[in-house]
Amino acid sequence: MPIIVGDGSGDSKMQGDGKGVSIGTTDTTGRNAGVSTATGTLIYNTDDSVVEVYNGTPGWQVVGTQSSASGITGASGGTLVSPNPGGYELRHFPSGPTSFTYTSAGSEEKIHVLVVAGGGGGHFGGGGGGGIAYAYNLPVPANGTTYPISIGGGGSAGGNGGDSNFAGHPVGTITAKGGGGSTTPQPGNSNTRAGAPGGSGGGGGHPAQTIFGTTIQPSQNPGYTWPGGSLYQYGQPGGPGESPGPACCEGGGGGGAAGPSPLTSGLPADFRETGSYNGPQASTQVGGDQNGGGAGGNGIRLDGSLQD
Repeated sequence: MPIIVGDGSGDSKMQGDGKGVSIGTTDTTGRNAGVSTATGTLIYNTDDSVVEVYNGTPGWQVVGTQSSASGITGASGGTLVSPNPGGYELRHFPSGPTSFTYTSAGSEEKIHVLVVAGGGGGHFGGGGGGGIAYAYNLPVPANGTTYPISIGGGGSAGGNGGDSNFAGHPVGTITAKGGGGSTTPQPGNSNTRAGAPGGSGGGGGHPAQTIFGTTIQPSQNPGYTWPGGSLYQYGQPGGPGESPGPACCEGGGGGGAAGPSPLTSGLPADFRETGSYNGPQASTQVGGDQNGGGAGGNGIRLDGSLQD
């Protein structure tokens, strides 16, 4: 049976030979390099192992699972990011309390949720970065619903950052823990403070404060699982303070999100994390910078669709 791929008036058809019908293959770089791509063009993306169609606006979308035509209707809340990376609808919630709402969804629709907490406040040691919880391929019920969202603020001097939450989903509330600040001063020197635990831990104070904040993000949201997706959590410990010396006396840097190895290397390219591991960071021993902290840890980037 012939397959008509044009208006049928000319030679725009492909004749099957009993072995199936093929379409062009390329990677994401090759796809994005196309000039004046025709609406309706189909390709097989070898990076993501999916068939994609070019819709003009919003752009390339995965056939059968594209977010704007996937059956998720009436979506509202947050700020729409424009231009939308990768053809996905991306909503940013910079402050709260707020919510994400939709009116209906298809039977197998999914969303991707990135929850980022507030960073800790530095105080003779760097404040730790907010923890991150990334829910990949989170299924949503067919009936419309509202998900309450809270956004954690940054910590005051020495204080922990606030938690952020995505609530109301059947798997449970997804929580990102605020970054660690510092603890109460040790006897004899108000500058000698241990880093506080948090999403990423706070840096230890000086002098020689080797007790730096641990990360508590990996222990959050226990037992959260769902078919076809997963929850990835990010947080690192803070760095230690330094002993007295010529450049006395710096505190340690706060922890960041990136780890020594990526957590999402098995996901499609648009949904993998990138970022260089940079922690825990000790002080930099810069002369004259007597109360400065060490370098902070790095964050993560999720290319193509999401970014912390």
